[in-house]
Amino acid sequence: MPSIKGLTLNWGGEIANGADKSGDVVFPIEKLSNISDIKSLRYKFNASYDTDDYDDENYNHDYDMTINLNN
Repeated sequence: MPSIKGLTLNWGGEIANGADKSGDVVFPIEKLSNISDIKSLRYKFNASYDTDDYDDENYNHDYDMTINLNN
Protein backbone atom coordinates (compact mmCIF):
# COMPACT_ATOMS: atom_id res chain seq x y z
CA MET A 1 0.00 0.00 0.00
CA PRO A 2 2.87 2.48 0.41
CA SER A 3 2.79 2.88 -3.38
CA ILE A 4 -0.51 4.81 -3.14
CA LYS A 5 0.39 8.50 -3.34
CA GLY A 6 -0.65 10.43 -0.22
CA LEU A 7 -1.70 7.34 1.77
CA THR A 8 -1.56 7.96 5.54
CA LEU A 9 -0.41 4.77 7.30
CA ASN A 10 -0.35 6.05 10.88
CA TRP A 11 -2.95 8.21 12.61
CA GLY A 12 -0.73 8.75 15.67
CA GLY A 13 -1.67 10.62 18.85
CA GLU A 14 -4.91 10.53 20.80
CA ILE A 15 -8.26 9.20 19.74
CA ALA A 16 -10.31 10.54 22.63
CA ASN A 17 -13.43 12.58 23.24
CA GLY A 18 -13.05 15.78 21.24
CA ALA A 19 -10.01 14.61 19.25
CA ASP A 20 -10.13 15.03 15.47
CA LYS A 21 -8.34 12.48 13.30
CA SER A 22 -7.88 12.12 9.61
CA GLY A 23 -6.24 9.33 7.70
CA ASP A 24 -6.88 6.52 5.29
CA VAL A 25 -8.51 3.16 5.77
CA VAL A 26 -8.16 0.66 2.95
CA PHE A 27 -10.70 -2.13 2.52
CA PRO A 28 -9.52 -4.75 0.05
CA ILE A 29 -12.51 -6.10 -1.89
CA GLU A 30 -11.93 -9.30 -3.79
CA LYS A 31 -15.10 -9.28 -5.88
CA LEU A 32 -17.64 -6.49 -6.43
CA SER A 33 -20.10 -6.24 -9.30
CA ASN A 34 -21.42 -2.76 -8.55
CA ILE A 35 -20.24 -0.13 -6.06
CA SER A 36 -23.89 0.49 -5.06
CA ASP A 37 -23.95 -3.04 -3.60
CA ILE A 38 -22.06 -1.64 -0.59
CA LYS A 39 -24.70 -0.32 1.83
CA SER A 40 -22.54 0.20 4.94
CA LEU A 41 -19.02 -0.15 6.29
CA ARG A 42 -18.25 -1.53 9.73
CA TYR A 43 -14.88 -0.64 11.22
CA LYS A 44 -13.59 -2.20 14.43
CA PHE A 45 -10.24 -1.46 16.02
CA ASN A 46 -8.47 -1.31 19.35
CA ALA A 47 -6.45 1.62 20.68
CA SER A 48 -4.47 2.16 23.86
CA TYR A 49 -2.13 4.66 25.47
CA ASP A 50 0.93 4.36 27.70
CA THR A 51 0.38 4.92 31.40
CA ASP A 52 2.22 4.21 34.64
CA ASP A 53 -1.08 4.27 36.56
CA TYR A 54 -1.88 0.61 37.28
CA ASP A 55 -5.39 1.62 38.42
CA ASP A 56 -6.18 3.21 35.05
CA GLU A 57 -8.71 0.87 33.47
CA ASN A 58 -9.35 3.17 30.50
CA TYR A 59 -5.92 2.83 28.86
CA ASN A 60 -7.31 0.32 26.36
CA HIS A 61 -10.48 0.80 24.32
CA ASP A 62 -12.31 -1.12 21.58
CA TYR A 63 -13.96 1.00 18.91
CA ASP A 64 -16.78 -0.29 16.74
CA MET A 65 -18.43 1.99 14.21
CA THR A 66 -20.78 1.51 11.31
CA ILE A 67 -21.00 4.02 8.49
CA ASN A 68 -24.23 3.83 6.51
CA LEU A 69 -23.77 4.79 2.87
CA ASN A 70 -26.44 6.51 0.80
CA ASN A 71 -26.55 5.82 -2.92
